[in-house]
Amino acid sequence: MINETLDKPAAPEEILHPGSRSLFRYWEALRGERAAPDRAELDLYRIRDLVPSMFIMERHLARQSYKWRLAGTKLCSIWHHELTGKDVFQNWHAFERDLALRLLDGVVGSMQPCVMRFRLQTSLNHTIPVEMLCLPMRAHSGEAIHVLGTIMAFSETHSMGYDSIARIELLSARAIWTEPVPGDPLTAKTGPSLARPFANFRVIAGGKSGHTR
Repeated sequence: MINETLDKPAAPEEILHPGSRSLFRYWEALRGERAAPDRAELDLYRIRDLVPSMFIMERHLARQSYKWRLAGTKLCSIWHHELTGKDVFQNWHAFERDLALRLLDGVVGSMQPCVMRFRLQTSLNHTIPVEMLCLPMRAHSGEAIHVLGTIMAFSETHSMGYDSIARIELLSARAIWTEPVPGDPLTAKTGPSLARPFANFRVIAGGKSGHTR
């Protein structure tokens, strides 16, 4: 069980899955008054129930993309192959890739968490709704910012019998706005004003149209 103290602070209403909310509360407790915690502070034993669904991503500057630095066993089970070391956006369509890339750039560039929800289509035409929470975390080196997060499925996947994810459809994407922390060296690097990467949106049925809030 996750430490009960993690259930006391409120998590943003944009985060729906209980597991995602638990990681957000843990991240908030770790960072305190900083823009992001250090990876060395991450106590996986304390959040051991979440570890199989967790990941760490890093920005691949040369390819203008992200790669899975670490991916939990549940994530690899959903995708039916090892994700660690692979391109996050492998086989994504341009619409989903471009919007997700802009949000992730906001995580590492402006220290702003985000939450995205997807519909995964399997090779046997099953539908798996999932939520991805992305949080900034300082790497061991102290220089780079990595993306810490979870991918949580809203339905059981073990009995589906598929062998791959055939399509990823982005349903919604929201930045979780946090105020800059005065005096934090990480905040200072981003400049005096942090701009949202783009307006929150959700996909409207019948087409991939943005709906701003």
